[in-house]
Amino acid sequence: DVDRFYEIYAEPEITAHMENLYDDINEEREFARSYIENMYKFYEYGMWTVCLKDGTIIGRAGLCHREINGELEIEVGYIIDKAYQNKGYATEAIKASLDYAKNRLEATHINAFIRKGNQISIAVVKKLGFEHIQNAELDGHEYEIYRISY
Repeated sequence: DVDRFYEIYAEPEITAHMENLYDDINEEREFARSYIENMYKFYEYGMWTVCLKDGTIIGRAGLCHREINGELEIEVGYIIDKAYQNKGYATEAIKASLDYAKNRLEATHINAFIRKGNQISIAVVKKLGFEHIQNAELDGHEYEIYRISY
C-alpha cells in the first residue's frame, strides 16, 4: 500500500538516511508497478513489504542491486517505521533476505550500503556478521559499505 509508505517516510529521521519517495503519489505508484513487473520478473527478488501478523505494514526489506567497483552487486535494503524500530523487526527481515540470497540465489556475499552517520543501521548489520569493506560516494552521498560472505 503506497499510502502507508508515505506515512513511514514522513518521519525526518527515515529520509535523513535514504532516498525519499516521489513527491507525486501517482508517480510512486507507477514506479512500484514497474519495479514489481521488471525486478521480480527478471531477478526473482526485490524489496518486500514487511508486515506484522495482523497485516499492519511497518516497512520494507529485501534485496536490490548497486554497482560497486564496476560490478553489479546484491545489496540488502530495509526501512522500518520509526514506531516499530528497536523491536527486532529489521533484524528479522534482514535475516530472511539473507537466507533467500544464500539458499535460493546461491549468493556468495551480500552488501549493505549505509549512509554515513546512520549508526543504528550500522549496528544492525554488524550484529548480523557484516564487516566494513570500504567507504564510497554514490549519487552525491557518502556510504559505508558492509559485506557478509558465505
